[in-house]
Amino acid sequence: PPQYWTPDAIEEPDPTALGEHVDPFGFRKRDYENKMKVRYQIISDMEQDKYPMFNFILQRMSIESIAQVEATTEYAAARTNCDPLTLWNLIARTHQAGVGGGDADEIFLEVLTAFTTVAQGPEESLKSFKSRMDAALDNMAAVKADLVPTPKQQSIQFTKKLDSGRYG
Repeated sequence: PPQYWTPDAIEEPDPTALGEHVDPFGFRKRDYENKMKVRYQIISDMEQDKYPMFNFILQRMSIESIAQVEATTEYAAARTNCDPLTLWNLIARTHQAGVGGGDADEIFLEVLTAFTTVAQGPEESLKSFKSRMDAALDNMAAVKADLVPTPKQQSIQFTKKLDSGRYG
């Protein structure tokens, strides 16, 4: 699952490069201090942005989606911490096969249909199409892993669903 980005650590300067005899005006020391301040400010801003981002995501979810996410064991901790990344991961995990409901066989038929009907659009890149094809396969695996097409079947499906205008 995705993780929070953190700014790169600031390398500590060699203490011998900070002395008055090598850096008489203190430029290196101030540069290091400024870099550290900027790094800490970015981290602080990201921490402050968690609360509005969590609520922003939550406000745009349907009642059905909220119910699905709330049913997970991790939701209480995500809510307590107002953790948007955990909320996002829960949404992704609980919505792998859609929110339509139904029994396992109905859901599998939905994801199978989604897989067999996925096709490259006329302006779509190969990378984007491959990502959508992989997502459809991931949905199938999430529902019934033993019925996922073999790699050979997947490659045949991929080739057949390429944009015929560009790839004949």
